[in-house]
Amino acid sequence: MAVVLHHCAGCIFVAGSSLALTPHVFFFGCLGVEVFFALSGFCLSFPILKQPVDGATWRRYGWHRVRRIVPPAWGAMLIFIGLALVVRARSIEPLASANPVTIPAGPLQAIAMFLFWGKVYLNSSYWTSALEARWYFALLLMLYVQKRYSPLGLLAGSMLIAAAYFLVKPYLGDVVSVAIGPLPLYLPLFSLGILGARLVTLMPASVMREFPVTLWRAGLVSSIILVVIFTRSYSLTPSRILPSTLFTFFLLMGSLKDPAVRSFFSWRPLVWIGGFSYFSISRMRS
Repeated sequence: MAVVLHHCAGCIFVAGSSLALTPHVFFFGCLGVEVFFALSGFCLSFPILKQPVDGATWRRYGWHRVRRIVPPAWGAMLIFIGLALVVRARSIEPLASANPVTIPAGPLQAIAMFLFWGKVYLNSSYWTSALEARWYFALLLMLYVQKRYSPLGLLAGSMLIAAAYFLVKPYLGDVVSVAIGPLPLYLPLFSLGILGARLVTLMPASVMREFPVTLWRAGLVSSIILVVIFTRSYSLTPSRILPSTLFTFFLLMGSLKDPAVRSFFSWRPLVWIGGFSYFSISRMRS
């Protein structure tokens, strides 16, 4: 919802409208992306971290992720490329003029697209799907690193990688920077989610309850203030990533600990909106 409002601020709440004063408020909706990555790290790693892990389990988990993500993504690509060919052949307007789907110009571009790599995107929104697919492959490596060393070691290492990538990214050129994308810059957020999942699996509920609620609330309020002060652009810079990382950490832990935060996210309209996207999956499972 925050990301949707952020995009609305750029196309609906424009100068001259009755809502012209609201874009700055909705600008911070871009931080929903950071929240998403931390939640993804938590939700994807928690099921496997709470169980004893052996080699066979890791192989099954990896194969399950590939089987679940890759075939639907490839199927969607084939369907949309087929529709694009029909639109072009029949000159169906206004779709033909809008060119809504980018068709690979050759075998190398087609391979890059189907491997979720490179700067050839199916459409203007496809980069998010390509990045998400890369996360599922990176997740296995990150879970292994946190198991081999520690969750804090994973977080520290990911921060170093993100900082190094931010410094060298301007010198990598278009092809490399687009092929890799913002993935390294989001590694600390993803590691943060894994760290949260690890803390929950290692700490008994009684230990979690001993942490004072005021600590999480003070951290959450302080991080929000830092976000407002330093986040001036939706570009991925340290002035955005660092405050949002603190905000995401306290929001995640507050959701597990703070009764007020838990009550807010248990509000029926929010639960309905969140569950709506999983409605078909829930029906299949039931």
